Amino acid sequence: MIRLLIVDDHPLILEGTRALFQNEKEICISTQINPQKVLSQMAIEKYDVYLVDVNMSLIDGLTLAKKIRGYQPQAAIILYTGDDISNYYSFVLNQQVNGVLSKTASQKELIRMVYEVMDGNIVISKHFLEFVNHQLNHAQMKMNLSKKEQQLLRYLNQGYTNKQISESLFVAQRTVERYLQQLYSHLQVSGRDEAIKKMHQEKLLKSM
Repeated sequence: MIRLLIVDDHPLILEGTRALFQNEKEICISTQINPQKVLSQMAIEKYDVYLVDVNMSLIDGLTLAKKIRGYQPQAAIILYTGDDISNYYSFVLNQQVNGVLSKTASQKELIRMVYEVMDGNIVISKHFLEFVNHQLNHAQMKMNLSKKEQQLLRYLNQGYTNKQISESLFVAQRTVERYLQQLYSHLQVSGRDEAIKKMHQEKLLKSM
């Protein structure tokens, strides 16, 4: 029996996702609408697979996935998102999560991924293989940061708080948190201090 915890702060989406598994007798479903309660729930019962919405208000899915992995290193984690899934390929490549799936995926694809990650496998698409090939081809080259990532690094180096960054970029603070998590994954660092250190060590910004 696979114990699956679905985490999503949208009630209708949470129940809709749960319903997709209703005929799977080998999967025992639990749900959590409040991502802040996941760790306390894990203290009572650990799960085999965690299906985590990326865009949540109290804690974004990337931060929650990191907390789950810290509390339960062997946990199988799937990011579930309405965004372009290629934005999160680096998290799979760096083994921070076991898979990423679009909310537009079919019921069959969702169920298959749960079984596959439970078996220790990674379900990948052709686009993911292209992403990995790109990473390998550029492994020895200077890291090519997007304009957004360069701007984020400048803000970090200037000591901006997440709130100040959100005000400067005219986006929500939780969006900034997601941007930063993606930047840290790209740089393969754990936080802002390491990001700033790597920025200077590798001279990632030509103007600095």
